[in-house]
Amino acid sequence: MAEYSTELAGALERYFGMNGTPHTFDETAGIFRLSVPVEGKLRRIETKILCTEKAIMSSTSLPVAAVPEAMEQTASLLMRLDNVLNFGGFVLDMDTGEVRFRYGVDCHGQLPSYDVIDHMITLPAYVIGIYGDALVSVMLGYATAEDVLADM
Repeated sequence: MAEYSTELAGALERYFGMNGTPHTFDETAGIFRLSVPVEGKLRRIETKILCTEKAIMSSTSLPVAAVPEAMEQTASLLMRLDNVLNFGGFVLDMDTGEVRFRYGVDCHGQLPSYDVIDHMITLPAYVIGIYGDALVSVMLGYATAEDVLADM
């Protein structure tokens, strides 16, 4: 069983209850799972929020993986996108091609506010809504990082 703060988990439960957000919670792992709508062709993304004893961390996965021949271009685009983001960042699993957007909040000594939790959930959806279609084009090898950046 994972060690996590029941107070942090409770703050997330209150947020979900206030918004009527469908979700599941794995008490053994301390992980919330939810599906979030996004703009663009992807339509929905899956988000996991891990509660630890002192932090909450979200990991939002794109529903498509980069093809092997597009890994280098995908990594190049993600690196460039990460340079302009103020919060959170993209990661690429070079073995599977999975792309995730990660965001964490250190809650040591305090509970996160409604706005902090909302930002953790909506920021990945907003960023993926802006960059998702271009990112998927690169991930599938239809365009290069330079091509999509020139069009942005």
